Amino acid sequence: MAHRRVQDETGRWWDVWDTRPTIIDRRAGRERRRGNRVDGDRRQKSEARVSVEPEFRKGWLAFQSGNDWRRVGPIPDAWDALSDCELLALLGRASATEAKRA
Repeated sequence: MAHRRVQDETGRWWDVWDTRPTIIDRRAGRERRRGNRVDGDRRQKSEARVSVEPEFRKGWLAFQSGNDWRRVGPIPDAWDALSDCELLALLGRASATEAKRA
């Protein structure tokens, strides 16, 4: 995972890194199967499932400055080689997200 640090026009520093989800609900964006299953639940183990919006399913760039978190997806090719100005342009169109909690 590459990491960058850029400073915006107000002097605020932003940490930037790529995030690639590993466990995604395969049903995301589709309706759940209707009706009863004859054999019951086929899953062998229980695992957390996360639904991700379509633009973030292949990953996103995360931007963090203090408690301010933003993300933009999908991850641009060779994003770690972009200029600071190009990264700040991506930050400008990034959507705000809730702060992560430990």
